[in-house]
Amino acid sequence: MLRTEHFGYLTHCVSDAVARDPYNPDGHIALGLVYQNSLEPGLSRCGMLTDFGQSEFEYKQAITLSPNRRNDEAQRLLNALPALKKAAEAQRKGWKSCRTRTRRSFLEEITKKLLLNRWTPSTSTHFYLTRIRVEHNTQFGDLRAVVLVPSSNAEYDEAAFKALQSILDDFRLFALEHYEFQFASQNGQRWIEWMGPGSVGKLGLLAFEHEPFERATARAREFSLRWTETRVKNYCTVETQLPNLLQHKYPPVGGHKFIGEDFPFQLPEDLMPAYWRAGSYCNSPVRFAALAAGGKWILEFANVDCRKYTDDDFAMHRISDAVFFSMRRYELAHIDDLDEHWKVRSRSMKPHESLTRDAGGKLIAFKSQLSDGSELTVDLDSSGNVATIRVDGKVDVAWNKAYRESALSLELADKALQDFFSK
Repeated sequence: MLRTEHFGYLTHCVSDAVARDPYNPDGHIALGLVYQNSLEPGLSRCGMLTDFGQSEFEYKQAITLSPNRRNDEAQRLLNALPALKKAAEAQRKGWKSCRTRTRRSFLEEITKKLLLNRWTPSTSTHFYLTRIRVEHNTQFGDLRAVVLVPSSNAEYDEAAFKALQSILDDFRLFALEHYEFQFASQNGQRWIEWMGPGSVGKLGLLAFEHEPFERATARAREFSLRWTETRVKNYCTVETQLPNLLQHKYPPVGGHKFIGEDFPFQLPEDLMPAYWRAGSYCNSPVRFAALAAGGKWILEFANVDCRKYTDDDFAMHRISDAVFFSMRRYELAHIDDLDEHWKVRSRSMKPHESLTRDAGGKLIAFKSQLSDGSELTVDLDSSGNVATIRVDGKVDVAWNKAYRESALSLELADKALQDFFSK
C-alpha cells in the first residue's frame, strides 16, 4: 500500500514538472518511466493508471520535441515497451476477472468511443499529442475543456478541444469534471487515453452544505414555478426520457450552497418523485435542475434568470429536447455501429429558436440553428408533436430514424449497460 501511495505521489510530481515545461524532452521521458514502473508487482493496480500506452505517448512526445526528431534514450525505451507490455498482461490475467465493473467505468468506455467518433485529426506522418483537462466552473455550473499540454500544431489541439467540448455540451450529465484526456495520432492512427480523478462529481459534498440563504431559496423557488403539473406531464415522453447511463438524482448545479424542494403538486406514480435543485453562489441561485421520476427525466438544466417563461418557450424547449435527445440516445445505442456517414447534429450555443403558426394560430413548425450554422426545421403534426425533421430544408433521414426509434434506442442503451455489468 505504501509503495502504491508513493507511486501516486511521484506521478503527480513528475506530471506537474512536465506541465510547467511541456517542451522539455527529458520531462516526458521521466513521466514515461514513471508509468512504465506500473509493470512492477504491487503497482499495476494503482487507480491513477490507464494503460501502458501512456509510456508510449510520453516517449514519442520526447522524440517529437527533440532536435531533428531524434532521441536515442526515448527510442530505446520505446522499443523495449512491447516485451514489457506482454509480460504485464500475463501478470494481470490472475486478477482481471476480479475487477469491479461499475457504471463509471462503462461511462468512461462510452466517452472514449464517442470521442473517437467525433475527433478527426489530420493524417500527418508526424506524431502529435495534446493533453486536455475538464474543469468545473463553480460560478456557472458548466464544464469546460482546457488544453494543458499543447502539441506543436495549433489546429491539431483545436480539433481535439472541439471533440471533447462537444461531449461536455451534448452529454453534460456524464459529470467528467477533473478528468484529463490525451489525444495522440500518427499516420492515420488515433489513440485516446483518460485519467480520472480520485472521485468524480460533487454529490459527496452536498451532505456537508449549510442551510442556504433565504433570498437564494426564494429566487430559485420563484424560478421553479415555470414547471406546472401540466407542463411536467407534457414533457415526460419516451422521446425525452434519459437512458440509465445519463440518469442523475442530483445533477451537478455548481455554486457554494445547495438548495431544493419537491414540486407542490401530485403527479402519476411513474413520474414521482419530482423535485428541483439549484446551486447558490454569493447568495444568488445560478444553476437550476428540475427532475421527474427521480432523474429519468431532466426537465430543465439551465441558469437562473428573470426572463418570463411563456407557453411558447415551453413548447420550443420540449420539441428541442425531444429531437436532440433522440440523436444522443441513438448515438449511445449504436456506438459500435456508426459509420463514416453518421453526422453529429448539435444545437448552437446560442440558437435562434422560433415557432411557426398557420393562419388559425396553430403550431406547425419549430426552427432553430445548429452548431455548424445549418437551420433545423421540425414540422409538427396536428397534436403539436414531431412529424418530420429537416436540415436546411432537406429531410434528414438519419435524424428522423433516430427519432422514430427513440424507444428502441432507450432499450438498447440500457441493455448495453446491463451487459457491461454481467461480463
